[in-house]
Amino acid sequence: MNDLSRTGQTENLLTCLGCNLLCDDPDVSSGIAALESNLKQICPRGADWLMRSQEPIELPERSLEHQILEAITWLQAARAPLWIVDHQQSLAASRSIVATAEKSRGILVSPASPIAEGASRAASHVGQVVCSLGDVRSRADVIILWGCDPALSHPRLIERICQQNIEQTGSKRPLRWIVVGDVLPSSIQQLTASGQTVHHFPWGKDLTFSKLQHLRSMIRQKNQQVATSSADASVAELAELLHSTRYGCLFFGEAFCQPEMAALATESLQRLVIELNDGRAFHSQYLANHGDFGMGSVVCTWQTGYTGAISFQQGQIDHDGNRFSVERLLREKNTDCLVLVGDHALEHIPSESIAQMAAQPVIWFRSYSTECSFPQLVDIRVQRDGIDRRAVFHRLDQLTIPARPWNDSSLPDLATVLDKIWNGLSR
Repeated sequence: MNDLSRTGQTENLLTCLGCNLLCDDPDVSSGIAALESNLKQICPRGADWLMRSQEPIELPERSLEHQILEAITWLQAARAPLWIVDHQQSLAASRSIVATAEKSRGILVSPASPIAEGASRAASHVGQVVCSLGDVRSRADVIILWGCDPALSHPRLIERICQQNIEQTGSKRPLRWIVVGDVLPSSIQQLTASGQTVHHFPWGKDLTFSKLQHLRSMIRQKNQQVATSSADASVAELAELLHSTRYGCLFFGEAFCQPEMAALATESLQRLVIELNDGRAFHSQYLANHGDFGMGSVVCTWQTGYTGAISFQQGQIDHDGNRFSVERLLREKNTDCLVLVGDHALEHIPSESIAQMAAQPVIWFRSYSTECSFPQLVDIRVQRDGIDRRAVFHRLDQLTIPARPWNDSSLPDLATVLDKIWNGLSR
């Protein structure tokens, strides 16, 4: 995706923030308007992001300095401020978010879907074998899509992986695709249209954990060269396909399993990938539906040593993802001020929890207006990373990708505003 042959042309290329594939090849040498009129360069999600980015930003009537002062006053008076941060914050913003949340003695949460939370915990508990998309494209002979629809969530992923360097190899390298679970026909059609070999195992989400356990048992037996037998022919077929793989990558998404089984199933999946690395190379990647490409969770882990929700209330780091969930904190009234960071901060919050927020003062750092019913609201508008200002994001394979600004804006950047609030807090 970051083709070095394009060196010298990068000033004319746009980094698309439609999803965390972060395609960086749309050409804007003729301007954004020309790109909008010829959206063939960009996928449907990218086109939607580009159109939304053109919407005018309505500025609050109160001045920025007055808003910053009011935010400092509320945070200074708060006993337990709750910071809810979306997953689309850049590196610089994430550093300031963690620092300001710590100084305010707050609780820092990045809400995510059950599958995303399960994947994060599984990676911290048992580890995760990852690789770059470039390695997948050049070396993989098997790609697994388990519970994900890249045609919807990452429309150019299949296209990018299927690109073959024919100039170097002289021919297309054989590539098999294994699709597990209920997927939309569009994803399978995208594969078959490009001439790919597809094996489909239409297992329901309710069967994921039992199938995984059975599959792992068969893989372990094959690794030990023990004769295997199975009453489930589909599991035996998949085990044989995986065992004959030399280099594979497993993508999993929101339809991987039932939400209540996310923790167990994602951990079992990561253990399967580790077991598949006995005599072969295998990797896993989580495909987020919501374009989670920020570095906030990574920065938080770097600085605190923990993944997930953390608390600075006692003057030291406390970590308990269950106790510090947004739903539980609001239900038990253990917070007295809310700080929302990002346009999508409420994306994974249940409607009943959002309704409970109306009783508390809310500080919201965002770039555009969305309907909300918060009577006590300090609405601070900030620049959009990767649109109004340069930023660095994480692609889905954890590679850092720069995003150059392409829109003029007089708004302040989030890191600068948070640094002013940090300086104003006396704790």
